[in-house]
Amino acid sequence: LQQDIEAVPAQVTFNAREGQDDQKIVLIRNVGTSPLRVTGYEVTGQADLFSATHDEARYGEINDANALILNPHNEQIGPTDEGYKNNELQVLVTYAPEAIGSDRADLKIFSDDPNESVLEVPLTANSNAPCILVVDGVRIDFGNSRIGGLNHRTITVQNCGNADLEITQLEPGSN
Repeated sequence: LQQDIEAVPAQVTFNAREGQDDQKIVLIRNVGTSPLRVTGYEVTGQADLFSATHDEARYGEINDANALILNPHNEQIGPTDEGYKNNELQVLVTYAPEAIGSDRADLKIFSDDPNESVLEVPLTANSNAPCILVVDGVRIDFGNSRIGGLNHRTITVQNCGNADLEITQLEPGSN
């Protein structure tokens, strides 16, 4: 029986236009059976475009000397209940793009979880830009083919951005 950290959602996707920002809440919970000590969090990667804060009036300062103790999570305790502070930590993550494009960072939460002392929550974002996502992977295996013969494979391409995506040409890679 031990503490077990969890983030809800486990990964966060942002969409914002250049010059605007997008905010999402990440809930940090203890889904274990013993109290969990949360000693801090930080944004790594493109940290100049992403930031994270919490309500210091509710939770106080969170660091090694002032750890937040999260009791095993209880779905019956809501944000207005007295015990909420020790039920889950709300971290507000903000994405503020400076230019058009795709961006990435990680929200790292530090705790005394014996199996996951640093929980990483991937943060991905697109600002005013199309983004190509090949759903079927990056390598397509055509197997053995006859010279001059045809061997068809279907791939699925999605636009993972928030602007129109126009594909004008497809070329096979060299490897």
